[in-house]
Amino acid sequence: MDINSIKETIIECEGVTLKPRKYDGELIIGVGHRIERDGISYKMAMQMLEEDIRYYDQNLGVFIGPEYEKIPPIVKEALIHMCFCIGYRNVIVLNQFMECIRKGKYAEAARCLANNDRYLSKYGARWRKIVIEILMQEEDDDALKKASTALTEDKII
Repeated sequence: MDINSIKETIIECEGVTLKPRKYDGELIIGVGHRIERDGISYKMAMQMLEEDIRYYDQNLGVFIGPEYEKIPPIVKEALIHMCFCIGYRNVIVLNQFMECIRKGKYAEAARCLANNDRYLSKYGARWRKIVIEILMQEEDDDALKKASTALTEDKII
């Protein structure tokens, strides 16, 4: 069996769909993959996750600029987590937060997130985890103490 020949034939007939679409009443994606009936495999889910992580990492790097290379890995992970949580476009429009990230002012950045009632009420513990991850990267002890006190008083953590 020639897998490449079969792939060519099926792609020619089915086409390649990169976004879900309805075909004969079924939701399909890729090359005739029936999502509702067949779902996806764990391996496929992990592959998609890795691709999404790389996509967000690359786009955050472009948006933030050269400062992105100086950001601690745990903060980059928190930013990527935020992209999954609220969407990339919603992350990059958090202007005050993003400016604090660029400047390495992680306590201030954490405070911006902690004061965002919309996301805090919607995502609860998940949002608090992101806030704490960013807060813990603050190197200025005074800023860290001030932010920790404010967060505790507001019962965020």
